Amino acid sequence: MQKFCRFRSLSLLAGIVLAAGGLSGPAFADGAAAGAAAGAGGSSGTGGVTGGGVGEGTLCPNSSALEHMVSGLCWDCIFPMYVGGIEIPGKHGKKSSFGGTTDSAISGCYYCSDSGSGNVSSGPASGNSGKNIFSGVAWHNAGVPDGAVKKSLCSCQEGALKKPGISESMWEPARLLEFPYRAGCFPALGGLYMKGAFDFLNTGTEGKPNYLFHKTAVTHYTEFRFAHLYAFPVMQMAGMMTNAVCTKDAYVDFDMLSMSELDPTWKDKAISGVTTPEVLLIAAMNIVAEIGCLPETVQTTVNNTPMDSLFWCAGNWGSYYPLVGEVEVRGAAQSSSYEMVRTMAMLHRSGREFGTLGKANACGAKVTEYLPKSQYKAQYFFPKTEKGSHVFGFPFIAWDYATEYPTPKGEVPGYVLFRWNDCCNVDIAAGGSGK
Repeated sequence: MQKFCRFRSLSLLAGIVLAAGGLSGPAFADGAAAGAAAGAGGSSGTGGVTGGGVGEGTLCPNSSALEHMVSGLCWDCIFPMYVGGIEIPGKHGKKSSFGGTTDSAISGCYYCSDSGSGNVSSGPASGNSGKNIFSGVAWHNAGVPDGAVKKSLCSCQEGALKKPGISESMWEPARLLEFPYRAGCFPALGGLYMKGAFDFLNTGTEGKPNYLFHKTAVTHYTEFRFAHLYAFPVMQMAGMMTNAVCTKDAYVDFDMLSMSELDPTWKDKAISGVTTPEVLLIAAMNIVAEIGCLPETVQTTVNNTPMDSLFWCAGNWGSYYPLVGEVEVRGAAQSSSYEMVRTMAMLHRSGREFGTLGKANACGAKVTEYLPKSQYKAQYFFPKTEKGSHVFGFPFIAWDYATEYPTPKGEVPGYVLFRWNDCCNVDIAAGGSGK
């Protein structure tokens, strides 16, 4: 845990340095006294940095992301896995689909009382849950995605020779995403709030949380949220995966990868359309594009598996284009789900995320221009912890039960993103440890 805290401190320091760089000029002068207040754990004035403890800082809660790795992560969601062509299903057996029942509940929580707290709700932790997945509290999890490697042996090219290995495949917790509605709010960094830090780029426009709209008669509106992506290599941090081939990227610690405050395409549909010209075709097709998503709607509902060929669809969630932060409000969990898919699609398009699914990626991750939806599944972990995991497009009613509540803390969703990792472990064949 000391190692985790050290890197968390480095991330905090980097954030404060970034804030200081963006607070030059009048904005910094107005909030000069706020830095001292932030150091004391208080709130800040205009242009200051706060820790989310009191005052305006309460609108940027602490999601306790690193603590969640121990107390709230769905470790059983790593299954099913393949080792040498043999499937290891995990204690819950095969994947669950919408409308099914489960034989046992996940040990640890029905819904944890607070993310990262380690406290467990009063629901049963084992035995027959008797819950239909329609209730939103039954165990649910994705199985082996289409295109996964299931063969026992493999090989990787090294120079002029092919090095033999053993196939290993699993759901690897690799990323953490959060969707605050205030620019400069970082719940995963202990509730760090850099108020005004992004004003120098004119990217400080704030969205509005759902609970504010619930107090009015507005029934149709849009919501804007910022997206933050972190490297969350739990297996590497715990020392459970060190093999160079199986570690598909260079991230071995908790680290910031992307923040939409610095991305002009996240706020402007016109600019986003330049990087994703296919959105024009999808918009022109309109209702036809939505009808085209029906096959994936059935697939994600019945088999809990997306269809990568329908690249513009997200199952029951419909089309996820354009790739911007504005979405029609359906609740914090639902609107952030669209933004999660859009974030990953945008990162794949820009070459900042890679394919890890399939034989082509078994010896090393490769760039994929379109989002490989079947490669991912997510666990909603903040402010409430989902009991299981779901793929992109899985019916909301099956997993978003009681995941949010109308307070500032209940309106900043966070997700742990699992990715399917097909690996050709050449170290085992060579007599190494194979980690």
